[in-house]
Amino acid sequence: MTSFAELTSELESGVKGEIIQQKLDVLIAMMEKVVLKKRENYLSLMTGVKVFIADSSTQKRGYKLLARIIEKYELQSVEELYEIREEITPLMRGQATK
Repeated sequence: MTSFAELTSELESGVKGEIIQQKLDVLIAMMEKVVLKKRENYLSLMTGVKVFIADSSTQKRGYKLLARIIEKYELQSVEELYEIREEITPLMRGQATK
């Protein structure tokens, strides 16, 4: 969570380029091993990933990270599925589909 917060603040403060891309790749790889059990952590990650999706240079990796976050979150109820959909739908609007 700390690395994610630092990376988010770096991007917001204007740091761009290969360094951000590499750090995002590391976070995506780390998400392979993480299980998100705390709702607070999940919500923090979902909020932060919006920063990467909004930036054209990190958008592709942002979506990969978003997918990993969703995969790794352990649902406690069906209602949480609806909440996830409500959170993600605005992020996907206006995106080209394949």
